Amino acid sequence: MPGTPRRRNFPALVVPRKRYEARAPAAGRPGCGRRIHARFQIQRSSSFMTYPKLFESRVAVVTGAGQGLGASFARALALSGCAVAALDVNADKADALAAQLQAEGAVCKGFAVDVRSEESCSEAVSAVREHFGAVAVLVNNAGVTTRAQLEDPGFNDEIDRVMSVNLKGVLNMSRACLEDLKETKGAIVNVASIAALLASFASIPYAASKGAVAQATKFLARDLAPFDIRVNALAPGFVVTPLTADLRSGADSRMQRSASRTMLKRVAEPEDLAGPLLFLASDLSRYVTGLILPVDGGYSAN
Repeated sequence: MPGTPRRRNFPALVVPRKRYEARAPAAGRPGCGRRIHARFQIQRSSSFMTYPKLFESRVAVVTGAGQGLGASFARALALSGCAVAALDVNADKADALAAQLQAEGAVCKGFAVDVRSEESCSEAVSAVREHFGAVAVLVNNAGVTTRAQLEDPGFNDEIDRVMSVNLKGVLNMSRACLEDLKETKGAIVNVASIAALLASFASIPYAASKGAVAQATKFLARDLAPFDIRVNALAPGFVVTPLTADLRSGADSRMQRSASRTMLKRVAEPEDLAGPLLFLASDLSRYVTGLILPVDGGYSAN
């Protein structure tokens, strides 16, 4: 009917607030005087957002889930309806996160994995399959960083260490989950970095590893498209996590320099990446593959 506000479905990070309210039209002016209140708002708390139920009966695997971005990703997926397998090299951290999410009513279980090892990845995915069923979402988040410079004596060793986790870990987990993803026509979300796109605050080994992840994402998307498997990557800027702790001290820290260049004038919290992750992992992006999505507050565009 004319003048009646249409209901719209907001699929991302929104929950009901209050119903539309209307007053009687002013005399002689049909429709005038109608007061419409916002029906939806994003719900935030000091620790996490409220998420919509985007997933039903899907199993999600998150590597590096014991802390930082991985823990935030696991939480977002679990509270959005996934049964989440929280994988981490530190089994105690994975179990602690799982217990926390279970207490909130989510479905989550911790598993140990060393993503550098193809055998460890295969064993972990087999355990996930036995407990939950076939994997439908794989989030390759596990990563390490380094501050090694070209002239440092241990530079080559650092390249090997970083590449073995950041790049080889992505490929090992993708291979381990491949048959499940074919069955479920699932999605892979890799975690790259804006360091893959431009010379930023990162070191050479880290930037090279994330550049390789970005390029691997595109080739995986091409090769797995015939199986209806989508592959995309997030490219975060500076995020406040345990991984970046040593970059956040001092008035002229890398964090401060990054924030000053960012359009939004702040660095990211892990929860800032949750919405983009849910988009790429869910059917909201069912026609999106091969995308490297910067989530950097405008850093790469500035």
